Amino acid sequence: MRRIIVILSILSLGVLGTLQTSLSAHETNPQVKGTITEVSKHRIEVRTTDGRLVTAHLDAHTRVVGEHGTTSASHLKPGRHVVLHLNGHGEHAMVTEVHLAGAPHHHHASTTRS
Repeated sequence: MRRIIVILSILSLGVLGTLQTSLSAHETNPQVKGTITEVSKHRIEVRTTDGRLVTAHLDAHTRVVGEHGTTSASHLKPGRHVVLHLNGHGEHAMVTEVHLAGAPHHHHASTTRS
């Protein structure tokens, strides 16, 4: 009986460790779904589906994906529904990809920025 408890404990720790690793990886590169409220050359602000306001940075490496593949940032307009793929958190969050509503949603790994 004691052996079964030890084995179950070890298995439980393994599952929790795997879950924590998955959550940590997801938190490292979060996604934000919502509607653009403001956008400029270097910044985008999105109102999420739960009402939060998220602001993140854009740069020349930010990829904008539309219905037919990569498109220009000129398609980023207030009122447009998007999914942002972020690198980082808070005021330092950088947008690696913006998926426009209706676009195929396949995240491409981005290169590390310096």
